[in-house]
Amino acid sequence: RARAVRDAPPPPAPGRRVGRTLDEDEAKALLEAYGLRAPRRRAAADRAAAHAALDELGAPVVVKVLDARVVHKTDVGGVHVGVHDHAALDAALDAIDAIPGGPGGPGGRRYLVEELAPAGTELLVGALRDPVHGPVVLLAPGGVAAELAADPVLRLAPLSAERAAEMARALPAAVLAGFRGAPPVDPDALAGVLRAVGDLVCDHADLAEVDLNPVRWTRDGPVVLDAVVLAEEGEHDGER
Repeated sequence: RARAVRDAPPPPAPGRRVGRTLDEDEAKALLEAYGLRAPRRRAAADRAAAHAALDELGAPVVVKVLDARVVHKTDVGGVHVGVHDHAALDAALDAIDAIPGGPGGPGGRRYLVEELAPAGTELLVGALRDPVHGPVVLLAPGGVAAELAADPVLRLAPLSAERAAEMARALPAAVLAGFRGAPPVDPDALAGVLRAVGDLVCDHADLAEVDLNPVRWTRDGPVVLDAVVLAEEGEHDGER
């Protein structure tokens, strides 16, 4: 059975604050503290570090702009998948450097270089702090399976084991069985992911939104491919 979460240090105690909107590397590190799994990655402060990361991780890799202000990275040309050699990496870095509003102008961007995850079923997992009801956890099919569900599944956090399992089993049967030949989704393991995300938003008083889109369910279990963690304070005014 696929494991929902990996062994990890105890998460922060309730009442902690994230303090600010996190960049993707920071967001994934926070999720890893709650036992979730993300691809191996390296944050690169310059082009030389990005090339060193390619050598360390091995091709192919995914290369992204690393900037907390850039939430919708794909929309601005900030995500490059399947980068297979140093020439392709230079082309990806050139495109990222050309994104408007980079710190210090061209060449001032930071980059995230990470392993390419195996194929699987994509899910959207998130949480938000509703002004009336408080923390809410969200689950929906993602990617090509998004057409199978008209509305996301929403539940108040924190989630009990029973409520999280019920939430996971509310996904369309075709998704749980493995949509279009993808690995099946273990609802009990998915319940662990949902509880971790619910605990994360409950533990941090200033956390406004968590968006894990997608979480890819592979043969080895769930992997968080993209992560956005938004803080309530210091409104987010960057590229969207």
